[in-house]
Amino acid sequence: MMTLVNLGGALELRMYAGDDWTFLPKDRFIVASNLSANRLYIFSAGKAKKQDIDNATIRKAEKLWKKWSHFEIDEALKTSVTSRKLFKIGRASAVCYRSDKWSAKFVNYIHTFESPPKVYADNSVCPTVFEIRGRLKVKSEGITG
Repeated sequence: MMTLVNLGGALELRMYAGDDWTFLPKDRFIVASNLSANRLYIFSAGKAKKQDIDNATIRKAEKLWKKWSHFEIDEALKTSVTSRKLFKIGRASAVCYRSDKWSAKFVNYIHTFESPPKVYADNSVCPTVFEIRGRLKVKSEGITG
């Protein structure tokens, strides 16, 4: 289990080869970052599990959220994602998401990756968890890399 920071709602994961993945609002997929801000996760909100988190971890999550959104956190939801083994399914060209960062109004964003990161999923046919690993970083200006 790992603690993640919710960055917004997932709209689409564009792949270099193979199928793109589109996430409908009713499916409630989330884009999140690990606390190191160097991996992205897209997962069904139904996969999030409540967990107890120590104060130091909560402070790290709050710091990342503030850097990302430019807002103080209103409420910390203690969730984590667990998954079976992840399998490489390709490389991403872009991630599209909806977030209220910076303006407190939901806006759609597209981040095109400079170096295509590897994408892993829990299932190649009907995945519920994606992990995006590569040269990326979650910063105050958004997703970079």
